[in-house]
Amino acid sequence: MTQQNLAGLVHYWAEYRPWHTALHFEGTDTTWRELDARSTALARGLRALGVEPGDGVGILMRNRPEFVETVIAIWKAGAFVVPLNIRWTAAELGFPLDNSGVRLVVTEPHFAGVLGEPAADRDITVVSTEAADGWRTLEAIREPGPRLPEPGRDDMAFLFYTSGTTGYPKGVRINHGNIIASALAVALGDGVTWRDRTLVAIPMAFTGGMNTYVRETLICGATLVLAPRFDPEYVMHLAAEQRATVWSSVPVIFEQVLHHKDFGSLDLSSLWLCRAAGATVSRGLLHGWQERGITLAQGYGLTECSGGYLATLNPADAERKLGYAGRPVLHTEMRIVDDQDEELPRGEAGQIIARGPSIMDSYWKLPEETAEALRGGWLHTGDVGVMDEEGYIRVVDRKKDMLISGGLNVYPAEIERVLATVLGLEECAVIGVEDERWGEVPALIVTDAAAVDVPALRSALVTELADYKRPRYLIDNTGPLPRTLSGKIQKTELRKQYPGAPAGSLDLKAGQPV
Repeated sequence: MTQQNLAGLVHYWAEYRPWHTALHFEGTDTTWRELDARSTALARGLRALGVEPGDGVGILMRNRPEFVETVIAIWKAGAFVVPLNIRWTAAELGFPLDNSGVRLVVTEPHFAGVLGEPAADRDITVVSTEAADGWRTLEAIREPGPRLPEPGRDDMAFLFYTSGTTGYPKGVRINHGNIIASALAVALGDGVTWRDRTLVAIPMAFTGGMNTYVRETLICGATLVLAPRFDPEYVMHLAAEQRATVWSSVPVIFEQVLHHKDFGSLDLSSLWLCRAAGATVSRGLLHGWQERGITLAQGYGLTECSGGYLATLNPADAERKLGYAGRPVLHTEMRIVDDQDEELPRGEAGQIIARGPSIMDSYWKLPEETAEALRGGWLHTGDVGVMDEEGYIRVVDRKKDMLISGGLNVYPAEIERVLATVLGLEECAVIGVEDERWGEVPALIVTDAAAVDVPALRSALVTELADYKRPRYLIDNTGPLPRTLSGKIQKTELRKQYPGAPAGSLDLKAGQPV
């Protein structure tokens, strides 16, 4: 069953390439044989603490080798991983702890102040990387010994909680078969092999970080180059020194690296695949990296498809199909449908639906939401998109972000794509604000309005967008826009902050301040 579950893959590479580096972290290499042995001993320790097959085990930890070991150990124990957001407060931890029913959490001393009280209140056992708060340590519970029976392909591997930008987060059930299918589809399509060195600089606790590890390291037997945190200078030097070959992240991170003073001087020629998701890659960002001989290729996915990609763009098409997410990955079907789930003609905007082996098993303890999301055997993503004549998908917007101006649907992401690809506006967001005549109108929020070329902006909007789609107001946020852990702009917070255009905003139609 080695190839049927994620735990077995570690043993597979330990048998076939025991000497190969599985993990590099802060100057230390761990081979596949070492990773296999350490994770097996930890799995036996978890079982001794009462973890049974089918249980959930929480993990609250920053990027470090113990994170990788613990995740593998949880699988080897037959349990499933419940990643906990490293930015959650003690109050925010309460819901996933209660909802998932975990009885054990693995953490590090850094989180003692956040986890201590919620865990104690729920009588949850806590194991830590180092001694803290009277907790057991990972080293103390390890029990060397033979391998445990492996989980099956249909057994649960993860319970991912969505980012929770509205209401309580939903738990997404992902089984071993789901995530293996997701990883294989992208790895085979991209051509990643065991010789690659995959850089991960976003939190492994986030679905994107975890899926990058599975997709571009574990499934291929490659090397994970793990950064403890994202810092542009540190990560650039790490990529250069370790000759990283593959890097997946969000556009805002690639943007920060591009504008760092050292970007032009470091040797990053080893990077042959850089994939960006979560937002549109702007023309300026694409060209900035291309000048270094590196192409940023777009991708599109969501937690419900194992945290991986539903569609990817071939790097060769990055310029020609700028603004597109790409074509469906191997074994995945995608359609654009109307509100009655009827497929729409090419070029028309509608909801993106998908089906394939990477799609989630269900939402945790939410049968009605599961039935609605998976009706007809298709995952209804809640995203609005367009498919062109060549089968390329362009994500227009989230349905929940859509605004209605004068009875017409307006999708902010469509406007943002124009701003990014035509004007090169990177840090911006479009939301709907109240309007007496039209109900609501689009407003453009930027971090520094003084830096915006207003005549060029107005010209581009007239050229590229219908009049009802053009932002009416330019709002100066005078600071960074709020973002989720995954790097996505929090539109919910912006809508709360700007229900209407504040005094001092620029009325782009009238050409004068509000």
